[in-house]
Amino acid sequence: MTLAARAVALAASRPCPRLDRAATAGYSDAAMADHHGHRTKQPRLAYALGKAFERRLTEDHEALHEITGATGDVVTIPDEYGDSEAWQKHQDLTATDQVGIILQGVAPGPFGGWLRPDMVFRGAEKDTWHVGEIKVYLDRGGETDPHAFGQAVTQAAVSVLTLREAGYSISSTVLIVLTDLLGNPRPRWVDCEGEVNAVTTLRERAPYRGDATTPPPLEHAQHIYSIRCVGRCALADYCRDQLTTAGVRFPSMGLPAALGATQAEIDHDRDVPGSWTHTGYTTATPLLPTETSQ
Repeated sequence: MTLAARAVALAASRPCPRLDRAATAGYSDAAMADHHGHRTKQPRLAYALGKAFERRLTEDHEALHEITGATGDVVTIPDEYGDSEAWQKHQDLTATDQVGIILQGVAPGPFGGWLRPDMVFRGAEKDTWHVGEIKVYLDRGGETDPHAFGQAVTQAAVSVLTLREAGYSISSTVLIVLTDLLGNPRPRWVDCEGEVNAVTTLRERAPYRGDATTPPPLEHAQHIYSIRCVGRCALADYCRDQLTTAGVRFPSMGLPAALGATQAEIDHDRDVPGSWTHTGYTTATPLLPTETSQ
C-alpha cells in the first residue's frame, strides 16, 4: 500500500489516539471516516487546482532547477510502477550522479507501506538530498495559513525520517513550494528537524501496525473531540456522534450570545479543558456540559 505522509503528519501534529491508529495503520483520517460510515466531501476544486499546479511545475524542468538549485537530470517515477519496483527505481536513480531531481520519489514508510514525496533532489553537494513538497497554498507576501503550512512541513519531515532510516544522507532543510495570486511558484526553505522528532515520538506512542485490508478499530480508542477538530479532521463528525450517543451535550457556535454570557465568563472558560471556548488540541477532551451550557 502507499502510505499517505499527510496522514502521519496529521497525527504527529495533533496528538489524538484515533488519528494515531489511523496513521500508523496507513490510513488517512478521511479513509477511516469513510470506513466507519461517515462520508467526507472532497474539495474537488481545490484538489484539481493543486494537481494542475503540481503537474505544470513538474513539467517545467527549467523552473524546477531554478527553484531547487539542483543540477542534473529530472526523472519521474511513474505511478504505474508497483511500490517495490518504484523503490528499486528510486535506488537506481539516487546512485547516478547525472540525476539531480526525482519526482514522485519513493521511500519505505515509518509504519509500513510506502511514501511518495513530490520531490527528492540534490544540489551542489552531491552527497546530500533534500525533500520537496508542492502545495497550491497561497503565499501572501511571505505569509500563508500557518496550520496548512505546518502540515506540509511535517509531511516533508515524514519523508526525511524514512529516507534517513533507509540509509540516505537527507538534509533537515526541506523545500515547500507555494503559489502566488498569479499561479507562480514561491519556494520556502524550512528546517524540519523538530517535526522529524515529532514523527519519531508518534511511533513511540502509537506502536500499532496494520495492513492494507484491516483498518484499525476505533471504538476502544479514547474519545477526544474539540471545536478545532471541526473542518480539520474527517473523523470529527464520527467522534462527535459517538459522544452525542453517549449523552454528551454540545453547545452551538452562537452559545455565548444566546446565553447572554459576559466577556468575563467567556475569558474564564477559555482555558478550561472541555469547555466550549477551549480550542487546544493537546488538552482536547470530551466536551462536557459546563455551567454556561446548562
